[in-house]
Amino acid sequence: MTPTIHVLPALQDNYIFAIRTQSGLLVVDPAEAAPILRAFPEEPVSAVLNTHHHWDHVGANLELQKHFGCAIYAHKKDAHRIPGITHSVEENQHLNLNGIDFEILFTPGHTSGHILWFAPQLNTLFAGDTVFRAGCGRLFEGSAEDMFQSFQKIGSLPDSTLIYCAHEYTLSNLRFAASCFPDHQDIRTELNRVSNLPKPHRTIPALLAQEKQLNPFFLARDAQEFARFRENKDRF
Repeated sequence: MTPTIHVLPALQDNYIFAIRTQSGLLVVDPAEAAPILRAFPEEPVSAVLNTHHHWDHVGANLELQKHFGCAIYAHKKDAHRIPGITHSVEENQHLNLNGIDFEILFTPGHTSGHILWFAPQLNTLFAGDTVFRAGCGRLFEGSAEDMFQSFQKIGSLPDSTLIYCAHEYTLSNLRFAASCFPDHQDIRTELNRVSNLPKPHRTIPALLAQEKQLNPFFLARDAQEFARFRENKDRF
């Protein structure tokens, strides 16, 4: 069975990701259990992969663990804040889960223990709240320098990488991007395209190559410009 990625809307604008494998489901950032149990009533959850500790990413950890006895993975810095954690991971660690190889990328900025799950064989990055389509997460527990360096790390991945971010913020982010770069035709074109999508719409996954062209936080020349964009976005 070839692994497949399923995008499950949750809460108001969250996404949960379920990787369906021969050995069961790997679930990334389960905000709530109902969408998973509804979509896969007969399939067990083998493991939960958390990107960070915020409630809308770990809200279903304990319910899934009680139901399936599944393992729960998160960064070691977040071990005390992740419900039900069974395995602490760290930067550059490699794991094979249900036959899929993952590499851990440590990306502080949004939170101090934020990680990304990179699956090269799936050409996929599960990005949590670090990078969004045309945007980035708020700086709750880190600095602009932290997040700028995290973006440099993401930018070093293959351009063909598909980014699965955990929220549907694309339209607002593109409007902000257009305000930063009013003469950027590619941003304008994508803004017009997304503005005309029927609602509710889903704009992920994002292609890293396109994000490097459209995302103000990839276009930022240094940490100071990154900080200015983030401060302006907070007020946008």
